[in-house]
Amino acid sequence: MKKVILYSLLTVLSVMFYECGKSEEAPGETYTFQFSEEDWAVPVAGANKNVPLEAPGEWTAEVVYVSGSGKWLNATPLKGKAGKSQINLSVGKNTSYDEAREATLTVTCGTESKSIKITQDTQEGVVIEQQLFNLKPGDTLIAVKVSANVGYEHTIDKSAEKWILPAEAKSSMKDSTIRFQVLANDTDKERTGTITFSPTKGNDVTVTVKQACEPRLTLLQLNLWMECTKVPNAFNALVDQIVSLQPDFATFCELYKGGDEAIMPLLVDALKQKGLTYYQSRVDGRGLLSKYRITETQKINEWMFKGVCNVDGRRIAVYPSHANYVYYSCYYPRGYNDGGNNGDWSKMATGPNTDVALILERNRLSGRPQSTQQFIDDAKNEIAKGALVFFAGDLNEPSHLDWQADTKDLWDHNGCVVNWQSSMLMYDNGFIDAYRETYPNVVDYPGLTWPADNKDVDVSTLVWAGDADERDRIDFVYYYPRQGLSVEKAQIVGPSGTIVRSQRVENDSKDEFIAPAGGHWPSDHKGLLITFKLDE
Repeated sequence: MKKVILYSLLTVLSVMFYECGKSEEAPGETYTFQFSEEDWAVPVAGANKNVPLEAPGEWTAEVVYVSGSGKWLNATPLKGKAGKSQINLSVGKNTSYDEAREATLTVTCGTESKSIKITQDTQEGVVIEQQLFNLKPGDTLIAVKVSANVGYEHTIDKSAEKWILPAEAKSSMKDSTIRFQVLANDTDKERTGTITFSPTKGNDVTVTVKQACEPRLTLLQLNLWMECTKVPNAFNALVDQIVSLQPDFATFCELYKGGDEAIMPLLVDALKQKGLTYYQSRVDGRGLLSKYRITETQKINEWMFKGVCNVDGRRIAVYPSHANYVYYSCYYPRGYNDGGNNGDWSKMATGPNTDVALILERNRLSGRPQSTQQFIDDAKNEIAKGALVFFAGDLNEPSHLDWQADTKDLWDHNGCVVNWQSSMLMYDNGFIDAYRETYPNVVDYPGLTWPADNKDVDVSTLVWAGDADERDRIDFVYYYPRQGLSVEKAQIVGPSGTIVRSQRVENDSKDEFIAPAGGHWPSDHKGLLITFKLDE
């Protein structure tokens, strides 16, 4: 009897603890261990999924990672009690192009376990190691490192296909390096091009190529005709020219006012109102306008001074000049006196004087050659310091390059061939006339800067030798040659027309003109704009 009672008690106890510690259930409800065994292939972009679970007792879940970086699978909850429930799975985007993901989710209830496999493919497409290339102006070769797990091709945008040389279209399933030849940028502007890599699957990837331009310096020379007092609204016209051209440097002459009426400070203020920052210096009627701080100013003689600036580590010395205007002996062949005899500019009663020796002697009396030599002496010190040297001004003396046999019968030279001393000194000491360097053909490109046909004044105010063809090139920019320094452009700024024998005439040369900004011009001279290129 005792044995029967004992067996009955054991039977009751075994029922109570049936199946993996089964919890109390509502009367009539029975659960079995059920968990989906269907593997889940997660999209590359990521997804969420709820997996149903039924357990007769307490259960636990565990994630085991097979591949993939970090804990990329979020599963909740990881334990529970008997009954029906679900495990919520969440997988983010797989951003890797070379590592697929795999994990196993195992649910255990008592001694029984069930598992599912979760997988996620890699991204499909291309990866570019470097997507931006900032290049210097010169020729260069760039290497674009590409990683890909699909085929792809690349294209160069049309705006850049002339300077980024195309390579063969590439289709690869592995890492590779594609090279592109980028040609030298000889323009005056930075340029940008793109190379687009288009995979058979995935998104396009763009490589951007930015290439700097060669450094440039622009220098404007202009006589301001009595400090902008001879032409209506001349000051405003001057401001318009500077705003339009925005030269790095400008040299001016005929500046005679002082105090609050001095034009250079007024010009800097007016340009500031236009959003432009310039600096200025003035000595004895000559002025220097600069985008760069003028760190030194030195008077050379009564006809010129020197301004020194630092431009990106380069010492630059600019000499604004306005030479003596009397003994203007280029008038002798034209039949006029040169102003050297008590201001006599009258027409010669005996007609043109073509005595070249006398012409040169009269020119010497002006002091212009001596002034030029003083410039050369000072410039040699600057050259020894490694400076870039520029000399600009209204020299009131022609160039020997413009008065040779090819022009002896033009512009009332009346057969004269004259080796003007100042330009000869310049050339003998290695200095280069920027305009004539660019345009050696004097007949086609005379570069005549005086007189200018200023439409806003009466023609009588523009002539000094009314019955002659007094046109000449007397405004100059000289420079001393340095490695990497060259003239890129030489342009005349101002009205294209001129005055011949007291008549307004249109230009008949091949010179390149920049028309006056705003349609008005402040001077009786034409301006000269030289663009220098500074190769590295």
